[in-house]
Amino acid sequence: GEAGFILIYNPVWFRHMPLGEDQIVKKYFAPLSGGDPAARWFKDDCALVRFSRQSNMVISTDMLVAGVHFFASDDPEDIGWKALSVNISDLIASGGRPRHYLLSLALDRAADEAWIAGFASGLSRGGEAGFILIYNPVWFRHMPLGEDQIVKKYFAPLSGGDPAARWFKDDCALVRFSRQSNMVISTDMLVAGVHFFASDDPEDIGWKALSVNISDLIASGGRPRHYLLSLALDRAADEAWIAGFASGLDQAQASYGVRLIGGDTTRSKGLLSISVTAMGEVPEGAYIGRIGAHAGDLIYVTGAIGDGYLGCAIRRDMSQADEWGLSVAERDYLLKRYLRPQARLQMLKPLRRFASAAMDISDGLVLDLTRLCAASGCGAVIKAGDVPLSQAARAVVAAQPEKLKGLLTGGDDYELLVTIAHDDVAAYEADARACGVEVTQIGVCVAGAGEVECLSPDGKRMAFERSGYDHFKPGGGS
Repeated sequence: GEAGFILIYNPVWFRHMPLGEDQIVKKYFAPLSGGDPAARWFKDDCALVRFSRQSNMVISTDMLVAGVHFFASDDPEDIGWKALSVNISDLIASGGRPRHYLLSLALDRAADEAWIAGFASGLSRGGEAGFILIYNPVWFRHMPLGEDQIVKKYFAPLSGGDPAARWFKDDCALVRFSRQSNMVISTDMLVAGVHFFASDDPEDIGWKALSVNISDLIASGGRPRHYLLSLALDRAADEAWIAGFASGLDQAQASYGVRLIGGDTTRSKGLLSISVTAMGEVPEGAYIGRIGAHAGDLIYVTGAIGDGYLGCAIRRDMSQADEWGLSVAERDYLLKRYLRPQARLQMLKPLRRFASAAMDISDGLVLDLTRLCAASGCGAVIKAGDVPLSQAARAVVAAQPEKLKGLLTGGDDYELLVTIAHDDVAAYEADARACGVEVTQIGVCVAGAGEVECLSPDGKRMAFERSGYDHFKPGGGS
């Protein structure tokens, strides 16, 4: 039968935590399975997701924290080896033959490029890898490489050329099980002070942690099905925080039609960290990646751009709303867009029918379009005046016109960036309208190799100090 799991470790120094690890799972996380048989009543170490009579996937997840599961001074090769081995052990114990893995990595200040090289070497000793998404801290002033360069240099080689890795150019892995059954998988790590404020309502944190992963699945043409949760709790997280966080997850999973089928919870001596691995199904031939756009394709976005960036700024300093002359309703709208991003689940049908390439916008429109074009081997020209803005964002630009650049590069949008062949434009727009989603054409793909030209409302070429968010660059610049 189908199996599932959750692994949870209860911090030894949580003097205010009255519940033990089994009680926490039973009370707060097991109910999120909704009785899904893949969760196996949260009694096993692995999930077993059934795709057909012949094809099943067994899945395990663990979060390892410095000072808890290993010493920070350990050789990074040993840490890499251990990180992979403890998960492989779970698979073997469940009768699974190891095949792929995903890595979420939150690096501290002591980890330089030499540490990353050693860690990757330790992983490589455990065999070839599948697909890796990497999180890179904003405060790495001594790290000369950007996140894309680090992935390309140290982690992409661990795929061994496995096609499931999608050449490390997409936000999801694609695991084929049969001619009809494929799984798309995405993983993201969210860290307090980087992706959310530690003082945010835990319900909002739970919602966001799941939504940003679901957004990746949808952009790849995948229908969300299951997710796994790895959670490193800090000293401030008590039972009330866990209850609120679980409630936020519950609200999000009800909206997207997914269930929690397992995970790992541990303690953190530093920042609160959350890693979600989301899984979805996509029919054969319906997967959409960043590769596929061609010169002449039209460029579209869903919804409005820049609201998350502005909401984050207001969340950091509430006086910004008054400085921009926003009403209370406009301020609250922008805050909600930052705190509770909405993945565009209703866009699955139009995307599968018409998208030549797609991705969600998380690190800024200009940077993410650059990534899509680089993967597809083309360039792009977009018009800033055609980029859709909400009423609140337009009010900000009216008060401070220079903010337009921030809207185009700030990130936290989680809208869809889509390219459509010229002949399919009318049908795509009609399908999107039928789904209740506003889509806007903002530019065109041209011959090139990843270059993106953005024209200002008066037709001049815009120059950006940064094209989007990069965790390794000062201020997140890229």
